[in-house]
Amino acid sequence: MRSEKATIALDLSGEPLHRRGYRKESVQTDAPLKETLAAGIVLAAGWRKIARGGGMFIDPMCGSGTLAIEAAMIAADMAPGIMRDYWGFSGWQGHDEAVWNALLDEADERLATGLGSMPRIVGGMRARARAGCAGPRCARPWRA
Repeated sequence: MRSEKATIALDLSGEPLHRRGYRKESVQTDAPLKETLAAGIVLAAGWRKIARGGGMFIDPMCGSGTLAIEAAMIAADMAPGIMRDYWGFSGWQGHDEAVWNALLDEADERLATGLGSMPRIVGGMRARARAGCAGPRCARPWRA
């Protein structure tokens, strides 16, 4: 509240936004760096421009793989949280399923284009597999 104005925010996402959907629940709580913070660090470092220029991402201190995974997702132009299977707004009366599906289609197209020009990313592959994101589960898990 400020002076005579109040701001009210409503979170329609359901799960916390740092839960991207690529980790098993047990690993999700063990990662020392939240996914949203990792993405912010990677973006603040100018990674998007570096990736588009063909640069490489190296995380020599890779633990749970959060920085490397988020860097890969940013380089591939993958929409944050797209791997979720549920959004809090899905059940709302005003939710327009057709518009949502069009947005998912656009996200698919952007990801397909982004994957075609992925730079080299070193540091998270073993951690990514431990996180449960290996094989077909990572291909396009948000689409049936």
